[in-house]
Amino acid sequence: FLTVKEKQEIMDAVQRYNWSYDLIYHIFSFYQKNFRRHSYDFAFFCKMAFGAKVNDQGSFKRFVAGLEQTNTKVIEVLKRLGKYNNPTEAQKELYLKWANTWKFSHEMILLAADENINADNPSLGYIDAVLNDWRELGIDTPEKAIQNKVQYQQQKQKRQQASKPQKKPAENFDSELRNLDFLIE
Repeated sequence: FLTVKEKQEIMDAVQRYNWSYDLIYHIFSFYQKNFRRHSYDFAFFCKMAFGAKVNDQGSFKRFVAGLEQTNTKVIEVLKRLGKYNNPTEAQKELYLKWANTWKFSHEMILLAADENINADNPSLGYIDAVLNDWRELGIDTPEKAIQNKVQYQQQKQKRQQASKPQKKPAENFDSELRNLDFLIE
């Protein structure tokens, strides 16, 4: 049984996107089973599907597979950070930015997640910063990332050694000069 609001949303989607009622039925059923409790409504879900060029059941299945694949990958990144919650839409969008806009492979994203290992509060924001640095430096393979990290560690050691004050050797004093008789108890 549909509410009046749901009926209106379905009619709006049919008119706006020119989808068949059969396709709308599949989209609505999937939305009700999987995304009803999320922060967006059916109209937004339809907009996402339309943006993914859904126009028949085959393209809808590919759209759903892409959603599930992204969800799985984001869960894997979150686990690397020690977080075991379901990903939010913002987290998924951030992952899609890294993968689709910045063109990082999943392997590179996981490698950036591993850079969080010593952080007090590991976060996707830190991963975003690491990947942005790599993007600016043209680092797009694990080998380049490892090479960059080694170079950074070497430069850090050189800076630390250069900033350490040089110890002067202890001067030798003659025992005659060490007369402590003038000290009082």
